Amino acid sequence: MSVIAAHYYNEGKRIREIAINERVQLDKSRSGFCWIALHEPTADELHTLQATYHLHPLAIDNAIHPLRPPTLEAYNAQLPALAHTAQLPG
Repeated sequence: MSVIAAHYYNEGKRIREIAINERVQLDKSRSGFCWIALHEPTADELHTLQATYHLHPLAIDNAIHPLRPPTLEAYNAQLPALAHTAQLPG
């Protein structure tokens, strides 16, 4: 499993750890979000996230390819972010 971190945040505070197959219901204020960080995710892990959060297929396609640049794209009511971790040479 390549999960580095998986947490639910609300009103700017980390509330609790979550599983990548756990769908979190947002409160009415919609101030919460899930942060799931993966390192070299497998296709199965990405498809688990897609099924759990009903992610757009293009968001998953972007994440599958390791050479894709970082992205932040809106798909309907979702805002998935694809980022890369920084590495120090040497």
